[in-house]
Amino acid sequence: MTTENPPEKETKEQAFIRVADPKARKVLEAIRVLGTVTDTTRYEYSRETIDKIFDAIQAALGDVFGQFNRGINVAEFSLDLEPSAPEDLPEDLPIIDGDEPPPAGDHI
Repeated sequence: MTTENPPEKETKEQAFIRVADPKARKVLEAIRVLGTVTDTTRYEYSRETIDKIFDAIQAALGDVFGQFNRGINVAEFSLDLEPSAPEDLPEDLPIIDGDEPPPAGDHI
């Protein structure tokens, strides 16, 4: 779907989906493309360089996530009382605050 010529009587949510979907797909594709430079037979990079890249990405994601969350009433939030079993959690959870990932098999 394009962002041109919105349908008549489109709801705000429909407009959001129409506009946000292609933007989110573009971001996800850019992240996938970034992964193509991980080939160490063709490229060389340091941990410092990788940290700079991912610190910038995580900061940008945090900023946008915060912008989305401004409209959410925090008082309505509640955690599920039935937490997922550790084996149900993905092992490659993203690191949001810059901490080092837990050792394999350890979950918070």
